[in-house]
Amino acid sequence: MELHEFESLASTEESADTLFARAQQTSLIEAALTALSPDAREVIVLHYREVLSAEEISELLDIPAATVRKRLSRARETMRADIQNRLASALRNTAPA
Repeated sequence: MELHEFESLASTEESADTLFARAQQTSLIEAALTALSPDAREVIVLHYREVLSAEEISELLDIPAATVRKRLSRARETMRADIQNRLASALRNTAPA
């Protein structure tokens, strides 16, 4: 095998690793989103997926911007804790005996 063929193979493996890691991240985020209350999930989706500001979400949902910011803050913290718990559990379950 030529050197450039090895380099190409290594590049493909890195891409597969990157894709796998991204898929795992997406799975964790989706699980954490699903665990949120509907109100919290709504503001998170509008803010991050639809790229709306707190003020725009406020107008859309007809609630105060301060309420939107508070929901975003609480939802982020809830998601952070959920993802940390899921990762810790996965690490415990895959640790050598």
